[in-house]
Amino acid sequence: MEQYQKYCVIRDFARKNNIIDLSGCSFLCPTCLLPLINFINNNPDMEYVSAPYNVEKYMSIVDKKGYSENATYVPPIYLPQKYSEAEEVIEILRKHHNNGIDYGGQDAFNYMIGELIDNIYQHSQFENASIMAQRYEKLGFVEITIYDDGLSIPFCFEKHDIPIQNDCQAIEEAMKGRSTKSDERGYGLATTTNLYVNGCNAQFFIVSRNGAWHKSKIDETFYNTEGLYTFSGTLVSLRIPYPISKVNIYDYIA
Repeated sequence: MEQYQKYCVIRDFARKNNIIDLSGCSFLCPTCLLPLINFINNNPDMEYVSAPYNVEKYMSIVDKKGYSENATYVPPIYLPQKYSEAEEVIEILRKHHNNGIDYGGQDAFNYMIGELIDNIYQHSQFENASIMAQRYEKLGFVEITIYDDGLSIPFCFEKHDIPIQNDCQAIEEAMKGRSTKSDERGYGLATTTNLYVNGCNAQFFIVSRNGAWHKSKIDETFYNTEGLYTFSGTLVSLRIPYPISKVNIYDYIA
């Protein structure tokens, strides 16, 4: 949540003053960096104040398409509009992360990546969507973030005439497996969360429109972000302990 708030502060200051000011940024994780890169790219006419040297250097490296297979990061990879073409992106992630061998095992990693990306194509109707990752070997975790500027989770419920009290409830219902597709159940997010939170001791963070949700093995928190940290579209971040041994996915998925 702290990294997401950092992005919102930068974004809102920029909208008010026409200045993207990164001078106070000493550390940026994908949760902040991925939407920030998209915001910078979408606002080329705004004045830009550089981050401190090390951060600026990191951003310039990460924001390039070319990168070494041995790098600890995956730069922003943009999803194609057609789902049939998404396999290439998924394969890049699999290859770079060694098929998730150190992130709970190949079965768990492939299930998680497949479900999160599939969810975007099924529901968001995005114009732009991207994914990036950074492995922090000294800190002992990898962070994977997926961004899309499409329909938010709450708007999807409203569009299908499913009553919700607020945006947090919409996220909660989605995490419980409630689908906007008639009477179907959408267990992708729910089972992915159970697999990685309870199976791998990971942390999940989702923000969509005026609601946000953070889940760990010991804690679950909902945030009403209306008026302060609103997000158009959906941002999903996953922090996975690194390295972590293989888990049996059938112990955690429905």
